[in-house]
Amino acid sequence: MQKGFTLLELLVVIAIIGILSSIILVSYNGYTDKARLARTLQWASSINHSLGDRAVGAWTFDNITGATVYDDSGNNNNGTAYGGPAVVNGVVGKAMSFDGADDYVLPTIAITDDTITYSAWVKTSQSSGAMAVAVSHRGGSTYSNPPHGGLEISSGYPRMYAGYISYAYRFAQSFVLVSDGNWHYITGVSDNNGTYIYVDGVLRGSTSYRVLDSAIIPNGQSIGAQYKGGNLAGNFFNGLIDDVRIFSAALTQAQIQQHYADGLNAHQPLAQH
Repeated sequence: MQKGFTLLELLVVIAIIGILSSIILVSYNGYTDKARLARTLQWASSINHSLGDRAVGAWTFDNITGATVYDDSGNNNNGTAYGGPAVVNGVVGKAMSFDGADDYVLPTIAITDDTITYSAWVKTSQSSGAMAVAVSHRGGSTYSNPPHGGLEISSGYPRMYAGYISYAYRFAQSFVLVSDGNWHYITGVSDNNGTYIYVDGVLRGSTSYRVLDSAIIPNGQSIGAQYKGGNLAGNFFNGLIDDVRIFSAALTQAQIQQHYADGLNAHQPLAQH
């Protein structure tokens, strides 16, 4: 006559199954973490090498010690974080969360190039006011001295500044909202023909004015806030910023689209690969 399992035997079997499941889960989590790390490194490497030494600054927020935000371009243009922005999960690796009140990063970099590209991943739900993403400092003590190059979001719409030219603000304006709480890749380019703004790899606005026309002022750059005349001016960013890069070259639309696609690929869950 065949005997059934005793209660003790059943408990032992259940315990063994639980242990084996835990081992498998830990192994799988370790595998997925390694896979995500590999995608992060591959993505960062592809962008770092796409234009060689023309990347003059790259702040991925994956390399931070205390308040020091290291420049991953290799040019040692490290930044200092003020206000205590939090480090959170980003598009790839880590991002910084800015509270819209007093958080910003101040890199040690001054731009004097006449062709330039700014790029960053942003995530925000704020659709009012002006928020600086990554911009050059205003050259004077009043708002008649706008940023000479740089990305800003105004009322939920991205723009790339050329400068204050012929008694007016000049910028390439996008009319595609990015204040929907999702990640968006915004890129501003200025070359000999004008200034352009791209959203998620698509050209969304342009102007014939270029950053060179406004005589770039090498007063430095700021991330998440605006400076004027050497003083903090405001326009604090409310949301997440990831992978801010400045190139001393005008990226082509094909390059911008490739960077956008690489970022999406690195951001996808492992199950979708």
